[in-house]
This record gives sequence, structure tokens and C-alpha cells, in this order.
Amino acid sequence: LQLRRGLAQAYERLSRGRDAVVTWEQIYFAAKGPGERLLQLEARKRLASLVAKETRLQATLYTWQRRLAAMLSQPGPTTGPTPTLPPDALQLGLLVAEVHQQLGKLGDAEQVLSQLRVRLPDGPQLAEVLLSLGSVLKAQRKIEEAIAVLKQAATLLPDRQRELYAQLAELSMQSYRDGDAIRYAEQAVADAGGELSLGEILERRDEIPRAMAAYKRAMERDPRLFRAHMALARLHVQRGELSEAAALYREVVR
Repeated sequence: LQLRRGLAQAYERLSRGRDAVVTWEQIYFAAKGPGERLLQLEARKRLASLVAKETRLQATLYTWQRRLAAMLSQPGPTTGPTPTLPPDALQLGLLVAEVHQQLGKLGDAEQVLSQLRVRLPDGPQLAEVLLSLGSVLKAQRKIEEAIAVLKQAATLLPDRQRELYAQLAELSMQSYRDGDAIRYAEQAVADAGGELSLGEILERRDEIPRAMAAYKRAMERDPRLFRAHMALARLHVQRGELSEAAALYREVVR
């Protein structure tokens, strides 16, 4: 597959878009091993970029759409209450959705991902669809729907919960759900950056003492996180605590 990858890249450099698409597509559907995940993602990104960029290649999208529609019309094997997808339908659906995103057709991308979502049981495959769907919903400013999707993804991806909680905190702030925003931000804290984000959310809510405490914890975790120094200094100035602010500013410029 690595040899094919080099060939696909060469076709791109030579502006042989059709040959590049054929080769990347072969790589995309062949890369199924645990160690080939990054290659599969790269192939999907390259395919979406090529097809979206060159009008003459968009017939390929229509071919993929027809294949996907045929696959989704077939009943997949049932291993529980939710019928699973036919082989390759998930990867094809994610690819079609990616192309729609590249073309700015977010509604079409949402429709494809939603079709995949209802055909998958809980597990890593559903989580992958939810992450893509969450991105599409955020791009459409469908904040409440994005929150629901990312909450579901967080339950399926315990290793990525802090990352997803950080996204949920930001979305909750955008939807004026301040209490939820703080709760998610607190759950997302894993490092100095997390403490800084929590402090920023608390500051926006005018919970200044708690924000200052979060900035101080961020500084303790990473003394070179100067954004935390500057934020804390600014709050000291607002409170008239000029000597404390000056000390922080001196640390930044030292």
C-alpha cells in the first residue's frame, strides 16, 4: 500500500487527477488493518480534496453515491437490535460525506452521516460517524444537535472524553448553557491548557475568584503558559491589585 501511496502522490504531482483518484480509492478500501488507520484517513482526505477541486472528477462522486444508495437499500447482517451495514458501506458513506463537506454541501453530508448513524450499533464505528456528524453540525451552527451527538460519542470513546468534553464546554457556552459549560470544562481539565480554558469560561461568567484560581493552577502546571499569566494579571488590574499584576507582567517579560 505504501508503494501505491507513492504512485498516487506522483499522479497528483503530474496533474493526472483521474489516475490519482483511482489509486487513492484502491488504497482507501484496502487499508483495513489496525496499523493502516492513518493511511486510510489520508486516502479519504486526498480523495475528497481531488474530487471537490476538479469539476471533471465529480462524476466519481455520483458513482459513489449510487453505490452507497444500493448498499443502504440492502439489509445488513443483524447481530442485535440494530442491523449492521454491508461491507464497505461505512467507509463509502464517510467518503461521500467528506466530499460533500469539501464542496460546502453540509446538508447532504449530514444526511449521509445520519443514515449511517441509525444503521450502526454502539461501538467504534458509530463513534467515528458521530465525530464526523458533530463536525458537520457545528459547521451549520446546529449547536444543540452537535451537543447531543458529541455527548453520545463521549460515552463510546472513554480515551477521548477529555477532548470531547472540551468541545462540549465550548458548544454549551455558545448555547448559553453556562452551567453545563463549566461542568464539561471541569471534566476536560487534564493539563495547563484545560485549566486555562476553564478559567476563560469562568471569567466570561464573571466568576472572577474561581477564574483566578483556575489561571493560577494553569501557571503551576506550566509556568511558561504566558496566556494564563496575562489573564490573571488582567483580572488583578480590574480588581485594583496593581502590585500583583505588575509582578505577573514582569514574569512574562523576564
